Amino acid sequence: MENITHFLLYFLEINAPLAVLGGFYLLALRKNTYCTLNRTYILLAFAIAFIIPLVESPISISGFISSPDTETPAIAIVPTLLLMESIEHTSDAIWTSWEFWVSMVFIVGFTVQRLRLLAQLISLYFFARKSLVRKTEDSKFYVSNQEISPFSFFGFIYINPSLYTEQELTEILTREQTHVKQSHSIDILLLEPFRCFFWMNPFAYILRKEARQNLEYIADRRVA
Repeated sequence: MENITHFLLYFLEINAPLAVLGGFYLLALRKNTYCTLNRTYILLAFAIAFIIPLVESPISISGFISSPDTETPAIAIVPTLLLMESIEHTSDAIWTSWEFWVSMVFIVGFTVQRLRLLAQLISLYFFARKSLVRKTEDSKFYVSNQEISPFSFFGFIYINPSLYTEQELTEILTREQTHVKQSHSIDILLLEPFRCFFWMNPFAYILRKEARQNLEYIADRRVA
């Protein structure tokens, strides 16, 4: 029970800073034109929210680790019958406590989000295997005949050229090459695990959406 309580306290401690930092972004930074600043701020907001409780409240995680210096009551002096009753009572209390069920909801949600992320990566892998690889002097492509929206992931650009005119292709490739050269995929890959952990916090979804839009603004500037 004590471990569950410590976990919930830590969970609240990391979500409160993210809400504050997310609210500040929406009020003060969202409309500015410094896209690089916004990009850095959003990544730092998740990292800071995750780290602050560990720095300011180390006791929050102490419940998960047994300290060798902690005194342990001598079990030998406790009658066996009383010990068994205590264990049974504690077990019943855990199963009927709201802390336990809130923790279970978080764990289930976190697991589902991680499985979704894994499924997306697996889907991308099989999509790449079915596509043709093309290379130019400064780009690598996975060319597909499926109806997909162009996107890039690390050093590769995924596209179906037959869906676009020559002028549209030029603009699309300029935009996607910007994503590749500025390593925007790293932002996305860092944000996804954070989103999985903060899945109950609406600001996690808001900041993730803002981060994606901000990366698009950076790429669009190269086309304009």
